[in-house]
Amino acid sequence: MLYHYSFSTRLLKTKGSDIFDVSKLEKVKDFIACHSFFKYNPISNIADPFLFVSDGKLFLFYEEQIVNRNAVIKMVSTEDLLSFSKPSLVLKEPFHLSFPCVFADDGVMYMLPETGGDNSIRLYYKKDNKFIFRKKLLSGDKFVDSSIIKYGSTYYLFTTKKVNGVYNLMLYYSNSLFGEFVEHPMAPIHIGDDYGRNAGAVFSYKGFLYRPSQICSGGRYGEGVALFKITALTQHTYTEVLSYPNILPKNNFYRYSGHQFSFAMFNGYNVIASDAKQKAINFFDILERIVKRL
Repeated sequence: MLYHYSFSTRLLKTKGSDIFDVSKLEKVKDFIACHSFFKYNPISNIADPFLFVSDGKLFLFYEEQIVNRNAVIKMVSTEDLLSFSKPSLVLKEPFHLSFPCVFADDGVMYMLPETGGDNSIRLYYKKDNKFIFRKKLLSGDKFVDSSIIKYGSTYYLFTTKKVNGVYNLMLYYSNSLFGEFVEHPMAPIHIGDDYGRNAGAVFSYKGFLYRPSQICSGGRYGEGVALFKITALTQHTYTEVLSYPNILPKNNFYRYSGHQFSFAMFNGYNVIASDAKQKAINFFDILERIVKRL
């Protein structure tokens, strides 16, 4: 196979339409990965977008990956959804980073990126324009696509690990962000590659909690985004129902689908960030893969 799949990110907005009807939302801006055939070390992924609002600005955090290299976390911001800052590097590690779940607690901005290459879930806090390691919330497994939400007085941590080659969506809880996270009695809350991996952070919309889920059925990665409505969430119970089987339209940008959904309210708009798969062909990528096989 000569081509590889890359991911690009799109921002959308609406004032009146349902945020889950993505085909009717207005495009704000695209952040497109490089698809130049002869560019050396092109950016192959601008993916896993997360939105965060603070001090009158909308921040977009995302994974940026040069083809066949470990990814880093970058950020852009806007005050008006018209002009955007230049991308800035906010986190880099000696292992692959992705899924930069950003949230605030007690006035501090935190990031919970995917750090499966370290066999842990690592928490970082924002200092100036960088994120600094704070502590490991869990360790000992290759956890992927983790998100955290404070509901009531409890912190709930959603993450995925593979058991016998199959995605298990796990749930942990703690009474403190820096305390011990205990496995929820109903975990795993989903078993299967169909919906067992998060497609963004759990979020609140019109009084309900929703969990975005990647569709990875048939062994394929990034086949769409499903949304589950969480109907019960306590330290003892958890239930969810499938509300939207796939919210990504099959138009040009989402032709090969995608695997991420993030929501924020900003300047009177409902703003959505999502990503989409695209086919890319690069001479140096092909050459490197041939050399590795030899």
